Amino acid sequence: MTSRMKFWPALLCIMGAQLAAVPVVAQNEHADHAADENLGTVHFPISCSAEAQRQFDRAVAMLHSFYYPETIKAFTAIATAEPSCAMAYWGVAISQRPNPLVAPFPPEVLQQGLAAIEKARAAHATTRRERDWIDALAVFFQDYDAVDQKTRTAEYESAMARLHESYPRDTEAAVFYALALNEAVDLMDRSYSRQLKAAAILEGLQRQLPLCGAGSVLATRAAYALAHLLHSRHVARRHPIRSRFRRRYQCHECSRRSCSVG
Repeated sequence: MTSRMKFWPALLCIMGAQLAAVPVVAQNEHADHAADENLGTVHFPISCSAEAQRQFDRAVAMLHSFYYPETIKAFTAIATAEPSCAMAYWGVAISQRPNPLVAPFPPEVLQQGLAAIEKARAAHATTRRERDWIDALAVFFQDYDAVDQKTRTAEYESAMARLHESYPRDTEAAVFYALALNEAVDLMDRSYSRQLKAAAILEGLQRQLPLCGAGSVLATRAAYALAHLLHSRHVARRHPIRSRFRRRYQCHECSRRSCSVG
């Protein structure tokens, strides 16, 4: 298979806003990956037990790699084993969106997300940071039956901006904020302001996180950043940075499959 052919399945996973068939493609492809769980390394600190932390990191890694519906099962298992772990319910809520770039979402999905947020709040997270994560996601689901998707998406983008500003060293906050920017993209905006802002955040992560090479492992969150960077740039097809990050994403995919980039 040529490198070009290997690239397109990965790119299709993140271009769902323009390609209606993508959710099925993404889920099928990553369901195959789930067998060997080459998920990379993610650490998203939470104030739960050591075992819950381990399972939570794994679930977030799965989330970054679009492993649906396995992510819902993984976060639900944490909540079942440790009902006081508020962030487990955050994970259940955010996992209700199989591809966050494909909106609007069915009412039943939004209702399930809201129910999970209510459980997260009822669990009384012990840290301010965790409460901020839960509150940021809550605006995406609350009043879903009265407030339109575009408005709630914009409010979520703003909430994630505040979260990122409050916790500038939180890599996960940076990645999820970049994703929120892409979710809120106005396709009629030819300045590509949100895409370029997301790309700037993700490019910063590129300099902090490992890329591929002999014996190296690319962190899942970096792979997620690469994927969304490609989405951020795909509207500006002639931008010189596109080819550079296309190769980096190919490199990550090959590191997962023990192949080589041609």
